[in-house]
Amino acid sequence: MSRESEFMTMPRKQLITILFIFTVSGFSGLIYESIWTHYLKLFLGHAAYAQTLVLAIFMGGMALGSWICSRHSVRWNNLLIGYALAEGLIGLFQNSSLPVLFDFYSTTCAPCHMMHPILERLAARRAGQVAVAKVNVESHPEIAREFGVQAVPTFVVVFKGTERGRTAGAMDESTFALWVAGRT
Repeated sequence: MSRESEFMTMPRKQLITILFIFTVSGFSGLIYESIWTHYLKLFLGHAAYAQTLVLAIFMGGMALGSWICSRHSVRWNNLLIGYALAEGLIGLFQNSSLPVLFDFYSTTCAPCHMMHPILERLAARRAGQVAVAKVNVESHPEIAREFGVQAVPTFVVVFKGTERGRTAGAMDESTFALWVAGRT
């Protein structure tokens, strides 16, 4: 089945959800662009210079992203779902007022299974202080590649788009809690 026909036979509810994600992503991008333009205008002294710089960076990023995707998209099963997930994760850690703890795991990884209850207890204790996002590297290898994940489990703390810490492997609950606390 071709990708086009796969898209056309997608259930209506799933299609509406994906289109909603694209719409929200677009509006978020416009707001983000407006904020950067405003701040750069203060620095550069003129709105036209700021808008030109923001658009050049945006278009350069689009070109770079398109080039990277053209090299790797052949291996992705569903480009639309992969794109929606990548946009969602970017929006989550760019716009979140909370630090985000990413858990990159595999269903066949014993240390990952050991860390699962530890992560769940930490998420419950730190609810409202840390957001937790779990990424299955088997289902979403493109996201793992974006983050440079080479082993599982890998934990990455991101706050306002900046990586605050990274560790790989299993650890006991108190060590893990202290590691997260030191980076959030």
